[in-house]
Amino acid sequence: MEQSPTTPVVPPQGGSQQHAWDGLPRADANLVQLTLAAPRQLEEDLVDQLLAHPDWAAGFTLFRAEGHSQRAETLTTQERVRGRAERISLLIVLEPGQAQALLAHLKLHLPKRDVAYWLTPVIEFGRLA
Repeated sequence: MEQSPTTPVVPPQGGSQQHAWDGLPRADANLVQLTLAAPRQLEEDLVDQLLAHPDWAAGFTLFRAEGHSQRAETLTTQERVRGRAERISLLIVLEPGQAQALLAHLKLHLPKRDVAYWLTPVIEFGRLA
């Protein structure tokens, strides 16, 4: 796979090396995907936290989702009838240390029991062009 030459830069608050042209993790870095699943009403709060920390989340993908859980106490009447709740999913590819720092920050500044997260290894990361 041919890679375009880039000059790594260090983010303002330290951390990993990133591409100078897009601020995203280098393709050869050790990466994980942090997935956050949250109630739709927390979308703006979560996005605000991510936008405030571009050194941890230089880019992310957000999509609307629906989820089912045995924890019905947080569901609206309509969601109970439908059997699922309106949620959002945020996907962020970053280095493991950045993921842990971001999770620690979110746990401190947005401690919500109904926000789930998981980390998965990223085998390869790149751009098609």
